[in-house]
Amino acid sequence: MQPEIYLLWHTYAADSGDEDHKLIGVYSSEARAQQALEQVRSQPGFRDHPDGFGIYESRLDSTGWQGGFSARPDPDDQGEGGKEQPGQSQ
Repeated sequence: MQPEIYLLWHTYAADSGDEDHKLIGVYSSEARAQQALEQVRSQPGFRDHPDGFGIYESRLDSTGWQGGFSARPDPDDQGEGGKEQPGQSQ
């Protein structure tokens, strides 16, 4: 079994309407990811969007999005690839 890792992401809706995603770091434990979140939370940009943080568990050598993706996801689609969060793998 591959080791678990924890990815710290920040996502927010930019002024253009697009979502902006930033991978802040990859950590060996959820506690370390939480410590990193606390370090950047008050920094410019992040402090303006405090609800944009997410910590996602994954595994090394794990391939996500194996079912592909759609540029315009169908909200009723329950298939593979459409509901994945940043950093998560199926």
